[in-house]
Amino acid sequence: MAETLHSTEKVSVAALISVILRRKISRTIDIKWLVENEVYAKNIIALSREQGLTDLNEYVDHFEMLMFGKLSTTPPAVENTSATKNESTAFKKTLTPSFEEEDEGASEVIDTHKYVGGIR
Repeated sequence: MAETLHSTEKVSVAALISVILRRKISRTIDIKWLVENEVYAKNIIALSREQGLTDLNEYVDHFEMLMFGKLSTTPPAVENTSATKNESTAFKKTLTPSFEEEDEGASEVIDTHKYVGGIR
């Protein structure tokens, strides 16, 4: 029974790591393989620590304790807050429409009621 709980916790933490990696660096990983293969787990742990994300490092530390019973001696990288700030600013810039850049579409008027009414 204790082994089943331990295995379930490994999968749970591995899933959290997977979600953070996918959202932050667009990296997908195999959760089942992460739990079963120690070499793959060590590589994903190293990759995760290189990112320097505080929340990711917490989950990676917990996962490493579950998998290997100890933490590695490599210190986690310091989180680069300026890069994260620049990424979020760039993301916001892509979402906000710029009417100055639309030379061709400026003369075209779109009837929004036509599209919304067609859906219903």
